[in-house]
Parts: sequence; C-alpha cells; structure tokens
Amino acid sequence: MNCLDCTGAGRPAPAVGVCVTCGAGVCASCAHVGSKIVRHAAGFTSAAVGETEIRTISCTPCYEALRVHHPHLCGGQGLVPAQQATG
Repeated sequence: MNCLDCTGAGRPAPAVGVCVTCGAGVCASCAHVGSKIVRHAAGFTSAAVGETEIRTISCTPCYEALRVHHPHLCGGQGLVPAQQATG
C-alpha cells in the first residue's frame, strides 16, 4: 500500500500506517503521530472506569482539520509529524 497523498502528488511512497480518521495509507513523512485517552469499564460488572492511552496516526488533511476544529486533540504532545515524534 502507498501513501494516498504522495501518490496523488505523483511521488508514490510506501505507507507505514493508516489514518485513524479517514483510513488512507500514510507514509512516514506525511504521518502525524499522537495519542488519546480511551475510557472503558475497569471490569465486567464494575462501575469503575479505567483509562488507556492509545497511539493514533493521522494523514495531513485530517491532522489539519483536527488542529483547526478540535485543537484540544492536538494539545500537549498531541499530534506531531512522524519525524519529530521519533527524533
């Protein structure tokens, strides 16, 4: 699978992930890696709620939409380009 955005721009690049929002293939240079908290029941019959932090990957168009319309999802460490997240 190739990166949708790079392929559309005429420079195919292998995808390293899939955008959590739209499902497009995303290459390392287009990926925005972040995290979010998922709340869940701590037990089968428990009213207690647990939290788990999960990693998210977004393509550039979805990242820009989230940054503009839902900046709280990009706060803190938030979503950053893959090069910054690993380096």
